[in-house]
Amino acid sequence: MSDLTIARRYAQALFELARERNLLETVQDDLARVMREVHEAVEMEKMLADQLVPAAEKKSVFRQVFGPVVAKETLNFLLLVLDKRRERFLEDMHREFLAFVNDARNIVEAEVRSAVPLSAGELRALQGRLAQASGKEVRLSNRVDPALLGGLVVKIGDRIYDGSVKRRLGDLQQRLRQADFRETGVR
Repeated sequence: MSDLTIARRYAQALFELARERNLLETVQDDLARVMREVHEAVEMEKMLADQLVPAAEKKSVFRQVFGPVVAKETLNFLLLVLDKRRERFLEDMHREFLAFVNDARNIVEAEVRSAVPLSAGELRALQGRLAQASGKEVRLSNRVDPALLGGLVVKIGDRIYDGSVKRRLGDLQQRLRQADFRETGVR
């Protein structure tokens, strides 16, 4: 079973439980808090990654640190993950859980890469076009990538639309390599 399949199964189970108990936002906030605190506390991150640390010890730490501040459903989920020794997939589980929540709320994450920063107006216009095309609310982020030379690369969900100058130049270069110039008299 692939890592993504494992993460998706756990995330889906948590999502269904949270939806059933009307706790989607609570669990989403809890997971974000847990992931943030794990990454900020270097010792906790090391302990979590160390497969030689017994699950009981990890569970004890999680009960102490997160028990008082997260919903019991979230804590029980985390303890199950530790019991099953799946803690290395926790980041992916969080990401997959967010994808399930966004899908249920008809939201899609999109990223636009551009050679220069886009203005707020350009981002709003692009966001509107993407929302119209996808039929979903679009949460758009902009990342500057000078290597694109110009144009845009938009990633929405699992689709990528590449309208960059870099790609167009690459396409032109490929066509020129494949062209037969003997017909035109060029050698």
